[in-house]
Amino acid sequence: AFQRELLLNDFEAEHIKYIEKKDAYLFHSMSLTPFILSNRTIAILCAYHTETNQFSEHDVLMLKVLADYLCLSAREGEF
Repeated sequence: AFQRELLLNDFEAEHIKYIEKKDAYLFHSMSLTPFILSNRTIAILCAYHTETNQFSEHDVLMLKVLADYLCLSAREGEF
């Protein structure tokens, strides 16, 4: 579903489930949080870390809050 975040705590092992196969990557943990802007543009808030297992459930929750803030801020800027 679009509104679910994607958390990769070990990019090298997990990325082929979601992303095309790529060589080793600089970042090993990722959190991808989708949101929709008021003009129906799809945006994704991406957070990366160079080490594995760096995002907790609290981090994911805070990134969702930040994505909501960015969505609201973008709407405010349209007026």
